[in-house]
Amino acid sequence: MHTIERVNIDDVETLRELGSETYYDTFKDSVPNPQDMVDYLAEAYSVETLSKEINHPESEYYFLYADGRLVGYVKLNTGDAQTEYVRENTLEIQRIYVRPSEKRQGFGTVLMDFSLERAKEKGCDSVWLGVWENNHAAQAFYKEHGFQKVGEHIFQTGQQEDTDYILLKEL
Repeated sequence: MHTIERVNIDDVETLRELGSETYYDTFKDSVPNPQDMVDYLAEAYSVETLSKEINHPESEYYFLYADGRLVGYVKLNTGDAQTEYVRENTLEIQRIYVRPSEKRQGFGTVLMDFSLERAKEKGCDSVWLGVWENNHAAQAFYKEHGFQKVGEHIFQTGQQEDTDYILLKEL
């Protein structure tokens, strides 16, 4: 049994811990300079940054629970909260992460299905996201869900620059 709950400001420390844990697990082997990882986590997952994002009216965080365990989360953006302009009337899935111990149990699909449903509820025409060019497992997951590459951009982790593919799904 799983539940999805909206994150509020009282959850900021839990979000900080979960976000740092899942980001680090996903990218620890692809950031050769440890300081770049430290710098990125300190900025992107600081209580101050996360508090601003939680309070932004066009940004939504949700926790996914399975049998009472916090297993993952998603961050959705519309309007001015999006990290960049891709298209009119679209929703960005900025983050979709599952704890390492909970992967390959269908939780990513639960979060994806929820995200697509939220986009439809908001009347969006499409959904987009960025995925690292070397994260082939994530790319395969997004392709299974109907996303197609429409561009790319640079993603900065500390001083390290990586290429992310921009993927889009029409609703």
